[in-house]
Amino acid sequence: MNKKDNGPSSKIFMRLLSSPNGKASLRLAILFVCLLALCTVSLGQQYSSDMYSGLQWRLVGPHRAGRVTAVAGVKGQPAIYYIGTPGGGVWKTVDGGRVWKPVFDDAHVASIGALTLAPSNPDVIYVGTGEQTEGNGVYKSTDNGKTWTNVGLSETHFISSIIVDPNDPNIVLVGAFGDQTASRARGIFKSTDGGKSWKQVFFPGDRVSIADMCAAPNDSRIVYATTWPLRFGANEQQPESQILKSTDGGATWQALSGAGLPDKSRGRIGVAVAPGNGNLRVYAIMNQGFFRSDDGGATWKQTTTDPRVVGNGYFSRAFVDPQNADVVYVMQTSMYRSTDGGKTFEAYKGAPSGEDEHVLWIAPEDSRRMILGSDQGAVVSLDGGVTWTSWYNQPTGQFYHVSTDNTFPYHLYAAQQDSGSVAVPNRSDYGQITFRDWFSTGAFESGHIAPDPQNPNLIYSIGWYGTVLRLDRTTGQISTVFVPGPKYRYTWETPLVFSTTDPKTLYVGMQHLLKTTDGAVTWQEISPDLTAISAAPVMKDHASGDDERDEPQAPEQGVIQAITPSAAQSGEIWVGTSTGLVQLTRDGGATWSNATPAEMPQRAQIILIEASPTDALTAYTIANVRGDSHPYIFRTHDAGKSWQKIVAGLPDNAVARVVREDLQRKGLVYAGTETGVYVSFDGGDHWQSLQLNLPTSSVRDLNVHGSDLVAATFGRGLWILDDISPLRQLDAKFASENAYLFKPETTVRVRWDNWEETPLPADTPSGENPPDGSLIYYYLKSSPSKPITLEILDELGGLVERYSSTPPAPDNTPGNAPDYWFAPPDVLPVKKGMNRFVWNLRFPYPLALNYNFRGRHIDYIEYTLPDNSVPGKTPRHQPPGPIAVPGKYEVVLTVDGKQYRQPLVVQLDPRVHVAQSDLEAQLNLANKISQWMRMSYDAYNEIASMRAALIEREKNFSGNSQAKDATAALEKELVEIQEGTDAVPGFGTVNRDLSRFIVMIESGDMRPAKPARDLAIQSCESLKNALTHWNRVNGEGLPTLNKMLEQSRLATVPTGKPAASLVCSE
Repeated sequence: MNKKDNGPSSKIFMRLLSSPNGKASLRLAILFVCLLALCTVSLGQQYSSDMYSGLQWRLVGPHRAGRVTAVAGVKGQPAIYYIGTPGGGVWKTVDGGRVWKPVFDDAHVASIGALTLAPSNPDVIYVGTGEQTEGNGVYKSTDNGKTWTNVGLSETHFISSIIVDPNDPNIVLVGAFGDQTASRARGIFKSTDGGKSWKQVFFPGDRVSIADMCAAPNDSRIVYATTWPLRFGANEQQPESQILKSTDGGATWQALSGAGLPDKSRGRIGVAVAPGNGNLRVYAIMNQGFFRSDDGGATWKQTTTDPRVVGNGYFSRAFVDPQNADVVYVMQTSMYRSTDGGKTFEAYKGAPSGEDEHVLWIAPEDSRRMILGSDQGAVVSLDGGVTWTSWYNQPTGQFYHVSTDNTFPYHLYAAQQDSGSVAVPNRSDYGQITFRDWFSTGAFESGHIAPDPQNPNLIYSIGWYGTVLRLDRTTGQISTVFVPGPKYRYTWETPLVFSTTDPKTLYVGMQHLLKTTDGAVTWQEISPDLTAISAAPVMKDHASGDDERDEPQAPEQGVIQAITPSAAQSGEIWVGTSTGLVQLTRDGGATWSNATPAEMPQRAQIILIEASPTDALTAYTIANVRGDSHPYIFRTHDAGKSWQKIVAGLPDNAVARVVREDLQRKGLVYAGTETGVYVSFDGGDHWQSLQLNLPTSSVRDLNVHGSDLVAATFGRGLWILDDISPLRQLDAKFASENAYLFKPETTVRVRWDNWEETPLPADTPSGENPPDGSLIYYYLKSSPSKPITLEILDELGGLVERYSSTPPAPDNTPGNAPDYWFAPPDVLPVKKGMNRFVWNLRFPYPLALNYNFRGRHIDYIEYTLPDNSVPGKTPRHQPPGPIAVPGKYEVVLTVDGKQYRQPLVVQLDPRVHVAQSDLEAQLNLANKISQWMRMSYDAYNEIASMRAALIEREKNFSGNSQAKDATAALEKELVEIQEGTDAVPGFGTVNRDLSRFIVMIESGDMRPAKPARDLAIQSCESLKNALTHWNRVNGEGLPTLNKMLEQSRLATVPTGKPAASLVCSE
């Protein structure tokens, strides 16, 4: 029995039950429990994730890669490569870099510091987690990346290198970078049992990291490693970086004397052992340049004074050709190559503005084959670096912020670390979002981007050195409209934002808040210096300077890092600073007050403020403390007079990055952390995961755009959670219902794919378009015992379309395109919890006979037009059904005999200007054509059945010439009705022509063109004539034949159904 005290509520309940008045007390107790449950729901406002599990995140891209931290290939298999990323997990290609796929998502760890394959068994892979953000140790796969197991060292958090013995995949060395704070969980660790147990074989000190490790290619007993001291204060003394050596496979280590190396300020050191010559040649790169040892590290000599070939905290890696000791590559803003043992170098791979190369793997059996990892992604070369594959096929971009405009489709504007910026539409007119759809804004890699609310062709952004840029899309020109100069201080992520109440006002943050109201012609200070000198200046982690973690950078004197104008009250502006201050004005900058939360931790930086879009007194702020991974989110309901820390339910070791309040539902709030995205239904008091299918990554920004939630990740690109209206409708009472149908969001009627060219190759990198049609969500308490149905009714109650959870009978007719192009059949899902279904806004597809482009009947499906030709999304049945007109509809869900109804509104694409009557005329004609096609289809197949019966009868006509002649005459007449002649169309040719006409009439939003209408009516008249002919044969010719067959005591031929009358008009 559980004797735990459950608090005062349980005591009250027990007192009520023990009262002398039993029945009354029981009723009171029950009432108390109900009220308590109601209060719990209203106060806690947490819902089971099943209630919104049908929501789905959608990757919009772009497919432009981000930084790569580790690369590996497979000996003798030139098509297979792996990469590790700082914020996007592990990826694999099996086609030489054409297509990359994530293989580590199930581990739910985004940051990868090292990746190594066992040379003796490439199915065995070790991954060291933690580079940009915290990891949790080493993972191992024994099936070439299909599954992963954590094998320890989780306390190290950051791992820089892994070496696997070339002969035994169970012998592993791990170099641990360790935390940014002092700890013993760093150094070099060794396992001899494949990760089951580990021994710390070298401890460099609680403030010293392992930066690099390298084994001799010809003797695995010889291993080199480098140390890199941390620095925690401006005057703190730390040992110098060292080169270590082991000659017993890493069991023991000795620091080399370093004779010939600089005495001080070596910074981060990279080492590489050359092949041959007894493994005596070793290369090293450090702050002062490039060095070489020819005696196994006993003495060193600087081989070049090339000023480009130096190390720093961001690079400092060298790699040697496994077959030529004189060929060495150095990673820098470009990749430099020496072919004379390090004496001279050439820029071998790179580009203007710097690709920033980091890691290289060279195939041991073929030096021409290599994979390179840079800030721009991973590329493969098979010809020694003459040509490389593309990095525009990896959606691993690291995005700081995301803003949106008010166009349709709307655009996502985001700055990408190391790459610049991008504007991606939330949907493409071509079925999938590719390079042809997005463009650059010209923003600096970490800059905020602010599209002009009044002119979508003008886009403002932050450029280098705190400048403000303006892109004019009508000319393509980018102009600099603000330069800070020496008066102002700026930061890595200088904030730039338009007013939410005055679209002419644009703000930029220095240490003062500045604004322009005349299109950036003039700028005005509207605040004093809103910052204060920090008591603890921001220090770099390492003595060498920059590190690889892309952390926010700010001057040691304060700067503004967040600007948030209120949408609820004009003149209210919130400002956050790098010195941990929250400042507020409620009169447009005339006066300012310090509204900093009292619980703000020391040395905090304010990275974001969210002002409630509906309540001028409510705001949220997020603080970060360097070296502290705890989330800090604060909320105020009284304009900053008091604050509450709201982090319950968030992971304790994941920095908070963003918080956004919903535009419609009070208390609905979204948050992004270093490990994912969360939702709260009670204003942030409690958080629960909204990760769904979003891969684990740092979520740096969120944007609520209408009924969409947009996410910027720092390692997996840009994503959209389409249609969050179910979150706005959630209610605890749904859980007690057997089923619930959510009210669909207003649906915009859009032509999903207008691409009329040859489809892009199926493996073309692309983001997803929104679902083609209306998203319909329903909740099932459990899987129903009977099939469920979903009906779409028009405003008059007429049936538009009907769907079922019972799969349709398979259509085994082969097509002339591979099956991977085609969408699965529309079947209602019936999983427990929330389900999602898409009505494509169409009536049932017309029944089409199989004809080819040249008009001949065929026994397979020829897909002549590229209609919706997107892999996995192409309709198998073509042409599609008529598209519904804008208007009011009703959705009817039937579960276990009970109906659930919700209204649905369909709106016209706002870019289209056409009368409703024109669209109704289009729909009316399309529906008639669909009806005519069904009639021709049914008649065609009925004749086919009759002809087959005649053929069977002919087998018994031996010696009966009269029956043979009569049958042949009827067969000839049936063929003419079925297939037609050059002069008179038959059912088949009518169906073929109508199939073409319905596509033409439905091709765009307009009243059907008169030539198309006339031809459709002409085909209808042909159908009418064919039906008349068919009725005559049915009523005269066939009975005559049957009478003859009866006289000959032969089986008769069944007559067909009389054809319905037909009126040919619009």
